[in-house]
Amino acid sequence: MDPVEKAVHEKRKLEKQDRDLRARERKREERNRKFQEIIESFSGSFFGSKPFLSFRSYCRFFLADYWIFNYTVVGLLSVLGIPTFYVTCVVPEFFHEPVVQFFFYLFPAMVLAEWFRYLNFHRRLKRIGFPIFGYDVLYRHDEFEYYKWFEIEVRISAVKNEAAIRALLESFCIRAKRFFYPHDIESADLRKSWKYGTLSVTGSANSRLILFLLRYLFLRLDQLNRFERSVGSVEVAILSGPVVAEARSNQSYD
Repeated sequence: MDPVEKAVHEKRKLEKQDRDLRARERKREERNRKFQEIIESFSGSFFGSKPFLSFRSYCRFFLADYWIFNYTVVGLLSVLGIPTFYVTCVVPEFFHEPVVQFFFYLFPAMVLAEWFRYLNFHRRLKRIGFPIFGYDVLYRHDEFEYYKWFEIEVRISAVKNEAAIRALLESFCIRAKRFFYPHDIESADLRKSWKYGTLSVTGSANSRLILFLLRYLFLRLDQLNRFERSVGSVEVAILSGPVVAEARSNQSYD
């Protein structure tokens, strides 16, 4: 082959290789795009599914409703319990030690106990004999956390026994103030102290106080309502927030 034909042939060969390379690149991009669409579709279906949303709701309830108030102890027990549980599954010989058995059963017992409390929470909420508006929006809020506080208002529509309802509201305000852990002195405390009006209360609430609202106020109002119809409805409204209140320590004082 003479040099002229060789040069032309070489150019055509390189052009073909370049076209093939671009075609492969387009196919690769198309495969990646389709794969990404499949992943996004699966993720959307999975994270939006009812089982996952229920699990997410349970996890948030678990963190908010921990019955051990000292978060240092909670963290220590979790750090000891979770690895022990999985290590024992891999190396069963460790299970013969009593201390290992305690930490092995600790984490599943905590999860199971809190699961029953979670189910009981929803059962008691559904059995209340008067409508509660806005509460589900509050405890299902994406920023439902221990260190984040919403300023909320709880307003009661009374049918009868207003004096008893006011007494319950005043008692709730006194108890609610005890949930205010000492904040970090280097930051401003933006939380609002609890105050009661004629048939309403306002103040700041974090995740634990929001759950306490059901246990200490709504259920007591329901007891009064079952004795004698006194409450027409309850409305819970978010006035502002959330604001972050950093704790002076990780100890809660409720």
